[in-house]
Amino acid sequence: MKKTENRAAKTVFVMIFAMVLSKGLGLVRNMLMTAKYGIGYEADAFNTASHIPLQFFELLFGAAILGCFIPIYNEFDKEKDRKSADKFAGLFFNFIILLSSLLAVVGIFLAPTLVNFVAKDLDAETKILAIKLLRIMFPMIIFTGSAYTLIGVLQSKGKFILPSLVSSISNLGVIIYFIFIDDLLGKRAVYGLAVAYLISWATQLLTMLIPLYKSGFRFHLDFKFSDPALIRALKMSPKVVIGSWLTPISGLVGIRFASMLDGGAVTVFTNANNTYTIIVGILTYGVCNFIFPKLARFDAQNRSSDFAESVRDGIVSLFYIVIPVMAATLLLSDEIISVLYLRGAFDKSAAMQTSLALKFMGIGMPAFCLIELFSRVMYAKKKPNCSMYSALVGSAANIISTFVLVKFTNLGIAAVTLGNAIGQIAAATMLAFFVFKSSDILSKDLFVRLFKVLICSAACAASVFAAKCILNIDTFSAGFIKSILSAAVCFIVGAVVYLLLCKVFGLKFDLKGDEN
Repeated sequence: MKKTENRAAKTVFVMIFAMVLSKGLGLVRNMLMTAKYGIGYEADAFNTASHIPLQFFELLFGAAILGCFIPIYNEFDKEKDRKSADKFAGLFFNFIILLSSLLAVVGIFLAPTLVNFVAKDLDAETKILAIKLLRIMFPMIIFTGSAYTLIGVLQSKGKFILPSLVSSISNLGVIIYFIFIDDLLGKRAVYGLAVAYLISWATQLLTMLIPLYKSGFRFHLDFKFSDPALIRALKMSPKVVIGSWLTPISGLVGIRFASMLDGGAVTVFTNANNTYTIIVGILTYGVCNFIFPKLARFDAQNRSSDFAESVRDGIVSLFYIVIPVMAATLLLSDEIISVLYLRGAFDKSAAMQTSLALKFMGIGMPAFCLIELFSRVMYAKKKPNCSMYSALVGSAANIISTFVLVKFTNLGIAAVTLGNAIGQIAAATMLAFFVFKSSDILSKDLFVRLFKVLICSAACAASVFAAKCILNIDTFSAGFIKSILSAAVCFIVGAVVYLLLCKVFGLKFDLKGDEN
């Protein structure tokens, strides 16, 4: 048992490290873009255009790829029935390719309508540019859909590291573009950036196709979509798709309301949202992606006690790393944004707005993590309707609260990000109700461990705040070196206090491997 626990923890932390690398390259990409375009009209146009294909992909069938594919794929005994499992994977892959290609054609044709719907309050010049960029980038959804399917195959085969690293390829491609090509294109550089995004996503897909091919996995152009396993997966998909709407709707709602505010608000929202997603994604996806195939197997094998124990361990493991990081993010958002973006065309005013937006969005971190974990719990139990109801409630809460906050408060862009957090909290609350009702998850031990996490995290927050007060640095005027040193000192102080208290309370990252 001890060996499987150590192996599981090692795997998850390697996945987290891989995601840190991927997300770190994503931050470098964002830093290069903000330094070049600031919060001007080109930045707003590009951020609007780049969000639309991926968000509409998620709205229409993105989550179905993992939420439907992994549970069905893991029903096969892949030792005895590998050919049938791989045949199902190939059919699913072909179906996604066909569907995403059709969606790409429709998206290119309807680009003006989509831009006007998502960000109708942008000025005419920004809209025209956004439409042109959207038509270049909409085919990204083809590569996205294909990549998601291959990630599902790799994770189901117990290969987690490559999927965690895969976005490094696309981010690195865009970074290379900025370093070697961007300046050569002059005034048309923003179009080159759009093309670079498209090429990078295609390259990302190839990085997963090649190792799968070498391992003996084969895809064939088979369009016999009457396969029983595929039909079962597709029947699950509508509820799974709707269950994933919260994140893309939150992004689209954010852009829509940000376009109503002063110029540059779309870019401020995008930078805050990207930073938030990178932080919380690094902390969340390693645990959730590791645990999901295991939950699907436990449910298929009727191992209810192992299922419940894995969920409890997942909750504690997520909160063990998320709660202290949330505290640090709220307290150090000025330093984070200054280090990442305060340079070039991205000035002090833009940095202050982005920091405030990140603070309010950061309130939703624990809710985000629970949504990701609990959605996988319900997908593994083949009850996607629970995630669907939760996503609808969360989306409604996001839209209503953002509208009220924008219209009746003076929070500005922070009203948009606070509405985002409220939507996540509403969705997580409802989803938790379904999870605890459907499985015997709640226990005294779970509450005791979570209480210890909260005590240690509170001490961590207090120590970070105290260190920041002692240093007393004007972050937005301090410069890059002082800002990064201030953030590092405060974070290290908080981390030391947190880890020491965790040691005292006997609290640790507790995610077990699957022995069978």
